[in-house]
Amino acid sequence: PILKLCLSFRYVSLSIFIAILMIAFGALQGGIIKFVFFPQIEGDEITINLTMPVGTSFDVTRDYAFEIMDAVNIVQQRVNETMPQGKDIYEATSLVVGKIITRANPVNSGGESSSNNTAQIRIKLIGSAERAVSAVEIERQIKEIVGDLPGVDELSYESSLIRDGADVTVELSHPDSEKLEEASEILKSNMQGIKGVSEIASSLKPGKREYLFELTQAGLAVGLTPSDLGEQLRNSFFGFEVQRIQRSRSELKVMVRYPENGRERVDNIYAMRVNLPDGSKAPLSVVANITEQKSFAVIERADGQRISTVTADVDTTIITPNEALNLIMDRFIPNLQKDYPDLTAIPEGESRDRAEDLASLQNNTLIAIMIIFVLLGSLLRSYSQPVIIILIVPFGIIGAIIGHLLLGYNFSFISLFGLVALTGVIVNDSVVMIDYYNLLKAKGEATYAALVEAVRRRFRPILLTTLTTSMGLLPILTETSLQARFLIPMAISLSFGLFFGTLILLFLVPTLISILEDIKRLRPGAKTPDMSALQANPEKA
Repeated sequence: PILKLCLSFRYVSLSIFIAILMIAFGALQGGIIKFVFFPQIEGDEITINLTMPVGTSFDVTRDYAFEIMDAVNIVQQRVNETMPQGKDIYEATSLVVGKIITRANPVNSGGESSSNNTAQIRIKLIGSAERAVSAVEIERQIKEIVGDLPGVDELSYESSLIRDGADVTVELSHPDSEKLEEASEILKSNMQGIKGVSEIASSLKPGKREYLFELTQAGLAVGLTPSDLGEQLRNSFFGFEVQRIQRSRSELKVMVRYPENGRERVDNIYAMRVNLPDGSKAPLSVVANITEQKSFAVIERADGQRISTVTADVDTTIITPNEALNLIMDRFIPNLQKDYPDLTAIPEGESRDRAEDLASLQNNTLIAIMIIFVLLGSLLRSYSQPVIIILIVPFGIIGAIIGHLLLGYNFSFISLFGLVALTGVIVNDSVVMIDYYNLLKAKGEATYAALVEAVRRRFRPILLTTLTTSMGLLPILTETSLQARFLIPMAISLSFGLFFGTLILLFLVPTLISILEDIKRLRPGAKTPDMSALQANPEKA
């Protein structure tokens, strides 16, 4: 009965289906269902990485690390009050000063770095099935207690099972390094005003003190070159190798340089005497200007230009990485480029990888659709019917969006894989029904009767295929293990998309075919049916 109603009011039915599809896409674009590139899968471990300015002593770094550890212990006591008697939310904690260890995961091989200005705190939680408080909530409470520590270069928190770089990365470039630093600081300040964006950092981190030597007119006049001056400074304070002595399997380097007490005091640099090309000596302060400055700890370049990489993490319950990046590129970057005309800004890191992966998936999907069109055209011996089948595919996203909304998951790149798999199943079901419709038409059945009969006869096999596939994915949807959480978004897209897509297919495909027949009747010389007869008795007409 519903099918007959759809065929009688086919243009209204098509409009309703299109409206539903637009609402589904609107929910996705409007943020009702958020899109994240990779789902944040909660782990059983929280890692806190502390980085102090370069040159910070071990003792100062340790004091800051103990201050963070105090906050970790406060949260432990607070959460344990909600746990059953004798249960501890923490299975183990560790604090390491002078080293940061990066965990290995499916997208990162891991590694470690050692420095006096770094520290790492790791918290191993009990299993997720044994606790009512999530790792994300524990991380949030620790952040709230710690707050903003003055003098800290970078403080990052990580509770997700998979981590591969910052959520948002913007690469700035400018010919003037001072203006580049100013633009980076302004961008960081602007990003702090975005709700849900945190842990904002720049790659332009100040390094240790250094001295810049520039030859004076007097130094140039006596024939000194920057290379000569640099070599003498290096030989005096670092040393000049004059001999190597073999001792067993090792070599002993003999270095000639100033004695230790002559290398420890800064004023010894100003008192140094430089050898001139004519064999005489002159004070360093006469032949060169000495400037004390602080350089950057790391200098990054891309295509020969010095760059600054500004990174940030986001809270996906408030804003997605794509939304944050679009906000930065649309609102903040144009104003910066007005103030700094030669400034360039491009998304990099995870932001660029997301765009490239999505573009690659889009291109491959278009190729797959073209191949499907060719195969369907050769099977159905028609150009129009494969188009109808392909037009059904986007409607499968309606069920996928409903599924993510009902189960509380964000739409992700993994969900798109489920939609790609869904395409094949929907195409198969459509072919089953259209092939039977063509068979009835070949026997002389009218379009209306053939469509109703095709849906009636193919309803059971299509429905059974949908139910068995959807129910087969039910164990994955209800799985709680960490290994299965990667597959849940894909299973949601496939199962819910298939279920709702099948319901739409049963009504939309016949509607589109009947509209196609209307279009064929508009061609010159085509036989036009009596519309009054169609309304009175549509089956015979």
